[in-house]
Amino acid sequence: MPNEMDKLVQFIFQQDAMVISERSKSPEPFILKNSNSIKHKGFICPYRLISEIKFNKIADEIYYVDFTTSPVIEFSLSVDRGESISRGKLYIQFGYDGRNGWFSYHESLAQLHKRIVYFLKKEILTKEKCFLAYCSKVALDFQRTGGELVQL
Repeated sequence: MPNEMDKLVQFIFQQDAMVISERSKSPEPFILKNSNSIKHKGFICPYRLISEIKFNKIADEIYYVDFTTSPVIEFSLSVDRGESISRGKLYIQFGYDGRNGWFSYHESLAQLHKRIVYFLKKEILTKEKCFLAYCSKVALDFQRTGGELVQL
């Protein structure tokens, strides 16, 4: 049975989108092929918007996605700290304020975000909340066996 992240990654690929690493060796997206490749943080982008992703060069062969001006959905995974788990997040901005005013991203990004949230609520999250956010079935099982769910 696939884990929660495997299900989500499969769903993203089915939506004509990709999961990319926050870091790359060149100013090109490094596409993650499966959930095992995801360390802590990454981005989701529709294939049609891949050419609009911008990068910041930090050092030779070290580039980071500029999420402030790129049409991406940012996510971070829950972090297992042994006896506690901190929650992950999914974040989107619909454009940015540039030199020439507000620039809106293509509507396909918002549509993808909406489909991902629907999928998460239907397939992975429960109706129970912790810290005003929905919890996954795995997180609640962890809590029921004595683990602690933490905010940060």
